[in-house]
Amino acid sequence: PGSALALGILLLALSLRGMGVHIPRGASRPSAAVSSTPSPTPRPSVWIAPDVPGEVALPIASWVSAHPEAATLAPAPEGAAVTVQMAPTEGAALLWERVYVVAVPYKDRLTNLGSDALRRWWQAPPEAEGQRWMAEPEALDAMEALLGPQGQGVPLDLVPREQLANRAWEAEGVLAFLPFDHLEPRLRPLQVDGYAVLDPADRLERYPLARRAYIRGPAALVQALTEAVQAQTPPTNRDPGRFASLAVTGSVSLTRGVAVRMDALGDPGHPARGIGPRLAQADATLVGLVAPFTPACQPQEAMARFCSRPASVEALRLIGADVLYLTDGHLADFGPEAILASLDLLEGEGWALVGAGRNREEALQAKTLPVGEARVAILAYNQAGPPEAWATEEGPGTARFHLEAAREALAQARAAADLVLVLVQHEEQYGALPTPQERLDFRALGEAGADLVVGTQAHEPRATEFYGEAFLAYGLGNPISDQMWSLKTRQSLVLWCTFYNGRWLGLDLIPTQMEPDGRARWLEGAEARAALEGVLP
Repeated sequence: PGSALALGILLLALSLRGMGVHIPRGASRPSAAVSSTPSPTPRPSVWIAPDVPGEVALPIASWVSAHPEAATLAPAPEGAAVTVQMAPTEGAALLWERVYVVAVPYKDRLTNLGSDALRRWWQAPPEAEGQRWMAEPEALDAMEALLGPQGQGVPLDLVPREQLANRAWEAEGVLAFLPFDHLEPRLRPLQVDGYAVLDPADRLERYPLARRAYIRGPAALVQALTEAVQAQTPPTNRDPGRFASLAVTGSVSLTRGVAVRMDALGDPGHPARGIGPRLAQADATLVGLVAPFTPACQPQEAMARFCSRPASVEALRLIGADVLYLTDGHLADFGPEAILASLDLLEGEGWALVGAGRNREEALQAKTLPVGEARVAILAYNQAGPPEAWATEEGPGTARFHLEAAREALAQARAAADLVLVLVQHEEQYGALPTPQERLDFRALGEAGADLVVGTQAHEPRATEFYGEAFLAYGLGNPISDQMWSLKTRQSLVLWCTFYNGRWLGLDLIPTQMEPDGRARWLEGAEARAALEGVLP
């Protein structure tokens, strides 16, 4: 028993020494009845930088308060196990991101601006030339964090989110500062330092209008704090995976001279090879057709009746068509049999059809398709005729336009869709300006709830306008055509709509041009700007 007691005392001494307890030489040995209270294990501390926004700082502080056994808040970064701050450091992970934009009314011609110029306009003294600013009240802290302190006398209106687009549209020379995901089509974001926020491929690594919070520390604690933040707020308001796009073109004319060239080259996809790949990248591509498909088609440069060879659907495949609208009166040029054969051919390719059918009821049916997380309803009509092109109760053809009936159909489509697009084949006109009747009909559709109204009859780009919140395009032109007799008839517009998280955020009008080699190409730079003159709102 004595040796066992001595061994126990020795082990206890070694234990105390290992814990940092010093036993001086000559000190009396502890008795057999020894008790001690072990030191508590230090808790890891979490430091939150003072400039971290509340929507990040508060969830972290709340988590720490609710888990006192797991962590404590640190007053300074020195010695903290976890740091949360707005600047990236080695080993830190991105915790939170908010992307902001400076936008102008869509009718404004300003498109690009450098961040230095933005800051000067925001911080400019009263005597310097500047801009009028608008912002949502909740965005003011971010605005000052990104652009610096507001200059004395620089005009700023704080406007609630639901009023911002209307107020900015009515003002002159306004710059609107707002979160990216609060954009809407009437506000066009500027490219700042060359970054295009509406392009999901642009990752914005050095974009100057983004706020980012970073976290560094032990993996388990970082994960717990990250989950606490993301339970309260999304990690980003610009996730590239939540973008979607809808491309709308004018009607393609796979007939006459275009068809003759296809035959000569032995390449039915030839006219689409220049513009097809980009159009095919859209999540949904909507394309119009001028002529019916029939095996009896014998293309000629000059034809009173239009037709297309069945093989020319290859051009539609290259474009990546998802929905085809059939509103053109030429659809009836080869009679009802060719209409029925065209419907069978196109549906056999897997394309959804709108604006025509095997009878009136089918022709008038709306089509709804998913575009990312949004649901887009499409209605298409033929106002211009001729009468033999209109579907009847039992015969095939196009959907005849009646405004009152279109209003009713629009209301039904609106109830189940995030965006409603109406296409109308109105009477053919050359020149950019709409006729009085076109303007009346298109605006009436906008008042009835259409988000987009597009004329399908134009052979050249025509005027566009916002009417209330509806965007009206009176004609996009023909992206594939043989009308090479003027520059305008060689050109067309692609209406490119961008969606984020199921909301329609923005639109772009992208010009194309038919070339002497029979292919269409995209216009850029000065050529694009010239093509859009007289077209933009």
